[in-house]
Amino acid sequence: MVVRAGQGSMALLRRRLLLAAKYYVYAAGFASLVRLVKNLINWFARRLHPKPPKLMMSETSRLAKTIREHSSVLTKPYYVTPWLFNGVVQTLSSLIPMRKRTIYTQREIIHLEKISKPPRITCCPDVVPPGVVSVDWLMPDCGFDDATPIVIIVPGLTGHSHSTYIERVSAHFAKKAVQKYRVACYNPRGRGGNHLTTPFLYSVGYTCDLRRVVRRISQQFPRAPLYAIGYSLGSNYLTKMIGEDGDACPIRAAVSVACPLDCLTTSNHLASKPMMDSGLVKFVQKMRSEYEHLLASDPKYDIEAIKEAKTMDAFDNALIAPMFDFANSSEYYRWSSAGLFLANIKIPVLIMHAANDDIVPGRAVARSTDYATHDLVVHCMLEDGAHSMDFPTGFLMWMGGESGATHSWSALAAEDFFAVVRRRAK
Repeated sequence: MVVRAGQGSMALLRRRLLLAAKYYVYAAGFASLVRLVKNLINWFARRLHPKPPKLMMSETSRLAKTIREHSSVLTKPYYVTPWLFNGVVQTLSSLIPMRKRTIYTQREIIHLEKISKPPRITCCPDVVPPGVVSVDWLMPDCGFDDATPIVIIVPGLTGHSHSTYIERVSAHFAKKAVQKYRVACYNPRGRGGNHLTTPFLYSVGYTCDLRRVVRRISQQFPRAPLYAIGYSLGSNYLTKMIGEDGDACPIRAAVSVACPLDCLTTSNHLASKPMMDSGLVKFVQKMRSEYEHLLASDPKYDIEAIKEAKTMDAFDNALIAPMFDFANSSEYYRWSSAGLFLANIKIPVLIMHAANDDIVPGRAVARSTDYATHDLVVHCMLEDGAHSMDFPTGFLMWMGGESGATHSWSALAAEDFFAVVRRRAK
């Protein structure tokens, strides 16, 4: 009788546990359904009634006044391509190729000499080895002269002039912009077909190579106004260079898209997004494998630790930090952050982020106080666009013609900002 009573009690307990589990599953399913419906409502609302980007700027500045009165893009709603339904898909959209590839007019190969670390530069070894970078030029079809504006485009982490988002913005400025530009696409060491001649690459905070290229272009075309656009990693060292140079910067205005600003915060955020983190590591590990023979020639690199890196933090700690004479990745991130130099920027700069960016968290790195007290730096926050670089807009998404039935909103916004800067100067 005792055994049977015990068995009955266990059976009753099992039935109650199964009933509780069933209700828990029902409740969890209902909560998930509510969350899904809420997300769908928000998704449709953002697409049917999109809001203009949130602008943070000094409201009393002349630049802010000109933006409010004359901007035709930054003050209007941003319509994200509707079938790009979340941040991951929006980020991956940057890989969709153009139907008609951009054919650059000319390649300029630049051999950089060995230099010593310049004063007041925070991410640079004591001696910078020689190396090779290049500029791919795209000229407007309508003709140009020595005074035609030049826009310098700086790619992201593993980007180059033939990355699809770079080709799209290049084609826009050379072919479609109201004010046509000569386009100069910068390719750093080891990228875009450049041969790596020493075990030294580039980084999120290293500015010396880009600075020499910008000054070279300025000296070649002294009558041409210079503008610049940087993307992701490239936007950080472009913005940092502008802040480091202050009044000596030859660029007239710049746009930074998905700029890390605070590299340590960005790294910590990326660690919480393992899919994005591992995807980026695969890109840089592919680049590492190309140059492993050169990297192995320098004893300060632990090649096995570099090869075993599964996160961007581990990769930077093993390779990039020692390359730039830092003790570890955290020190490297702190001293490479463009946010340290915002206060010293002396030209108009537009910094753009998307709130749903899983790589560079716009809301985490952008602080309103940085812009409310600066007359020349403007921040633009979009709800959608993620880390696509383009911030795609339109329905068919680059499926026809030269760049399709849609546009790169970042290119439209950059063109608009440069027009506002020219109007402000009048």
